[in-house]
Amino acid sequence: MVSHFVSDEQLFAETVISIQEAGKHFPRPISQSSIERFVNFGKNGVKLQIFRIGNSRMTTRESIMRWLSATQRQADNHSVRSALPLKQEKPAKEATKEIESLRQRYGLPLPGKDGQAVGQN
Repeated sequence: MVSHFVSDEQLFAETVISIQEAGKHFPRPISQSSIERFVNFGKNGVKLQIFRIGNSRMTTRESIMRWLSATQRQADNHSVRSALPLKQEKPAKEATKEIESLRQRYGLPLPGKDGQAVGQN
């Protein structure tokens, strides 16, 4: 996971809101279940920062803005393979290695832009 967290001292200097209110502070209001997902599992490898005050889970408006910025940066930096669920990423990497190994073993050329092998017309 990518760290975009700030210190506790900085958090308390920010605009503190409850997790229940957090969905209203996104550019487009989102559901409570989405907030829970962002806190527990993250998006694009980035979790939404929270903290507790007593039994209440809290975040800040500024944490939401940092999270939005970090998830967008991560999305911009990821390749097509990042669209796969995490559980499928490893098998996809292994399959890519196996395909490359077979291609080299049998002397198969790389495919060109139009799907034809490079060097063939």
